[in-house]
Amino acid sequence: GLYVKGGTPLPLIETEISGVICDLGNQLVVSQTYANDQEDAIEVVYYFPIPIGSSINGLDVIIDDKTLTAKCLEALEANNTFDDAIASGNSSYLLEVTTSNTVKLSLSSIPPQRQCTIRIHFISELSAFDDTLHFVIPRTLTPTSTPPTATARSKPNMGLPKPKFSLYLNIEMPFKINKLFSPSHSSFNLMCSIQNNKGNIQ
Repeated sequence: GLYVKGGTPLPLIETEISGVICDLGNQLVVSQTYANDQEDAIEVVYYFPIPIGSSINGLDVIIDDKTLTAKCLEALEANNTFDDAIASGNSSYLLEVTTSNTVKLSLSSIPPQRQCTIRIHFISELSAFDDTLHFVIPRTLTPTSTPPTATARSKPNMGLPKPKFSLYLNIEMPFKINKLFSPSHSSFNLMCSIQNNKGNIQ
């Protein structure tokens, strides 16, 4: 989620997950849009769970019509560039790996009453179990079939419309696909189509 530096969460507006699954590999793009409903520009921190074995290969931050695209730098140079941007009043961000499956993104400034979209590109592999292949999305990114407990992470959207969620996956395998299903979100109206070795989920 996205938090004001100091711990206050910002309301989530929308999550969109799109990508391509080909054989055992997949390329995904996760976009999450948040709102700064405060009267001042704020410095924020974003935490994102990466499935084990995945690698980030792209990152964009979009505020209004301005897009910031990630550039890979050595740690010291990246930290100095970020600090310089804050000191000069410019927009910048810094991405760090905090644990084996979580990344931390520091954003120098989101203007008041504006929305911010964070778009992360990453690649990973499917896991195999018995005669099925498993594609896993971190549970924190998906809606649940039961109302969440009012913890610190769910409070930002209390009293607000439920965040939008959309999923678009194109699938191509070197063999015939027999079935597409979601054991964790069976109550949701997922549209699945199969044509021989190709499939689509949305």
